[in-house]
Amino acid sequence: MARLSISGTPLQHYHHNYVLVLMTGLLGCRWHRYMQSRKGSRKVDIVLFMFLFLTATFVTGWFYFTFVMKTDKINFNIFMRDSTGSYIDWFMLLQAIVSTLFAYAMLLMLLSICHVVQGHQLYLQPCHGALVFVMFCACVALTVATLQIWREEYAVIYLSLQIFGPFLQIGAVCLMTVSSWLIAHEWFSIVRLELKVFSLIVYAFLLLGLYVSPLFINSPCVIAAEKLPTKPRLFAHRGASAITPENTLLAIKEASRYDDVFGIEVDVRICVDGVPYVLHDDHLRRTTNVEEVYPDLASLHADFFNITQLQSLSAGKWFLKYGPDRTLAGSGGVVQAEFVNQTVPTFLEVLHLALYLDLAVMFDVYLPPVSHPYYNDTLTIINDVIYMSSVNKSKIFWTAGTSTRFENITIPSAYQRVAGTKGMNSQTLKKNNFSAVNLEHVDFDKEYFRDYKSAGLKQFVYIVDSGWLYSYYWCLGVDFVHTNYCNMLSKQASPIWHMSPTFYLVLWVAVDSVSAVLVVAMFLIQRHRLFGQQFHPDQTSLSLNSSLSGHGNWGHKRARRSMKEKLLMRDLPGDTCDLDHSDHDFGIDSRGYEITMNAEDGQALSQAFHSNRESYYSDDGFQGNGDVANGRESLTMGLENGDLLTISRNRNSYNSLENTNPEESVTEIMFNRNRTNSSFSVTGTYNI
Repeated sequence: MARLSISGTPLQHYHHNYVLVLMTGLLGCRWHRYMQSRKGSRKVDIVLFMFLFLTATFVTGWFYFTFVMKTDKINFNIFMRDSTGSYIDWFMLLQAIVSTLFAYAMLLMLLSICHVVQGHQLYLQPCHGALVFVMFCACVALTVATLQIWREEYAVIYLSLQIFGPFLQIGAVCLMTVSSWLIAHEWFSIVRLELKVFSLIVYAFLLLGLYVSPLFINSPCVIAAEKLPTKPRLFAHRGASAITPENTLLAIKEASRYDDVFGIEVDVRICVDGVPYVLHDDHLRRTTNVEEVYPDLASLHADFFNITQLQSLSAGKWFLKYGPDRTLAGSGGVVQAEFVNQTVPTFLEVLHLALYLDLAVMFDVYLPPVSHPYYNDTLTIINDVIYMSSVNKSKIFWTAGTSTRFENITIPSAYQRVAGTKGMNSQTLKKNNFSAVNLEHVDFDKEYFRDYKSAGLKQFVYIVDSGWLYSYYWCLGVDFVHTNYCNMLSKQASPIWHMSPTFYLVLWVAVDSVSAVLVVAMFLIQRHRLFGQQFHPDQTSLSLNSSLSGHGNWGHKRARRSMKEKLLMRDLPGDTCDLDHSDHDFGIDSRGYEITMNAEDGQALSQAFHSNRESYYSDDGFQGNGDVANGRESLTMGLENGDLLTISRNRNSYNSLENTNPEESVTEIMFNRNRTNSSFSVTGTYNI
C-alpha cells in the first residue's frame, strides 16, 4: 500500500492487484504495475497472437491424435525399438512431450485472452515467441515424420471422429458460444466497414458449419437399444500379451481366465530342423535373452536356429524390463517369477494347450528365407501338426494371404479359412472357400463390411486395445476382435455410449438453437453496453476516439470523460467531476479517482475561467500552458502559499484544433485559487 498526501490530506490510495501483475508478468514479463499498458495492441502483437492461435490449434490436434493413437501404442513401441534399438517406452515419451506443449500453448492462449478482456495491450515476451516458433516447427516435423513412416495411423482419427464426433461438436458449439461475448465486444470496436463485414461473414460461416456438422457425422453408436448387436468375442493377440510375455504358454493360460476370450492368435514359423514354433519377429533379440546365451548369433534369422537352441532361451525375462504394461503383470493369476522360465513354444505345444483350455486358435504363417531347407514344405508340415494335435478343425482359423502361397495347397474344408487381405468382395471370397475376413482397424471399410455381413462371412478386426474403438466395432456388429488387453475389454459391459437417433436429433437441435439465441443476445447486450439504445452526440466522439486510439474498448470511458469535462467548463453547480485516467497511465488504474468540489467552488472556478479567457485566446489559437497541436491538457490548481499543482495529461484523441469542436474540446485551464478563500479537496483511489 502507498499513499500520497499534501499537507496531511490524502490524495491517492494505491492497491496492488497481484492477479493483473501475474497475468502481464507471465505473458509479457511485465512484473510491475507501471509497466502495464492499456494502449491498443500493435500490429506485430496481433500477428504474433494469430501465430500463437495457429500453433495452439496445431498442438491441440496432436494432443488429440496421441489420445486416439493409444490403441496402437504397443505396435508403435515395437516399431521404434526396431528402428532405434532403444528399449524405452516411446509412446509414453511422445505423449509426455505433446502434453507439455499442449499445456504451455493453452496457458499462453488463456493469458492472451485475459489481456483482451482486461483491456491490456497484447504483448508476448520474445522468449515466449521463440518457444512458440520452436513448438510449431516440432509439430510440423512430427506430422511429416508420421506421414512418412506411419501414414495409415491417420485412419484412426477418422474412426475416432465417428465415436467422439457428436460430443466434439457439442463442445465446439459451447466454446464458440461462450467466446461470442468477447468476439462481439471486439467486433463493435472495428471501425472499417469492409473489415467489419468480412469478419462477421467468417464468424457466421464458422458457426453455421459447427451447427450443421452432425449431418456429416455417421456414428454407429447412434442406435436404438433394442438394435444394439451382441458383444464381439475376443481373440487374445499373442495371448494376454499386455500383461504377460507374448507368444508363450503362460500368455495363453492367462488369456483363458477371461470369459469373453473365444480364442488366441499366434504367429507360426519353422526352425532349421523342420519343427514349427511360435514367434512373431524375424529375430530373437526383442523377446528373448539370445544376446546373453548366444551373443555371436544374436543377429541371425530366428528360423536358422534349431528347436533345442530356441527352447534354451528365456522368452519372458525381457518382459520384466520392457513389457508394454509390466506394472500390471501379475495382476491376474500369474506370478512374475514364472516369466523367466518361459521358453519359445512349439506350435504343437500351443495346440495341445488350446485343446485343453477349449480355445480356438487363429494363426499367421511366416515363411522362412528362400535358402531355408524347409522353405517349400512349411505349409505341409504345419497342416500335419494340426492333424497330430487332434484339435477340433472348426476351431482352427488359418489366416491366408498371397504371402503364404496358401492357394498352392489343398486345405481340408473343416478349417476356417480367413482372408487377410483387403479389397476382396464377398463373391471372390466365397469362390475361394473363405469363411471369414481378418482386417486391421485402419483398413476396415464399412461398405465392404455390409457386403461381408450380407454374405454370412465372419468379421475379425485387429488390433483393438481401447474401449472407444471396441465400442465402435461393437455398435457396428463385428463378430470378433483381436486385442492385447483381453483383461480390460472383457470387463466392458457395454459400449462407452449409445443413444437412439431420435434422442440425438433432439439433443443436436436443442444445443444449436440455444447457442444461436445466446450468440444473438450477446451481440445485442454488447451493443447496449458500448453505445446504449439511443443515439447521442458523444457516439461520434466515441467512434473517433476508438479509431485513433486503436483500442475500441476504451470508447465508452472516453465518451464519459468528454461529457464530464464539458460540465466542468460550463457555469453549472456540479458537485462531482470524474476525471478518468489518460492513455499513458503507466498501469495506474484511476477508475476510482475523483475530484470533488462544492457548488461555490464550481461557480468560482467557472468565473475565474471566463474572466481570464481573453488572456489565453488569440486568433492563432490557445496560448500559454496549453498546446492543442500536441494534444496536452494541463489542470493547475492553486495551493497554499501560491504553490501550483499541475496535472498533465496526453490527449491523443485531440490532435489538432481543426479536428475538434471548441465547445467540446478540453483546452488548457488554469485555476488560481487562494486556499484561505474556499475549500478544495482531492480524493481518490488507484488500483495497482
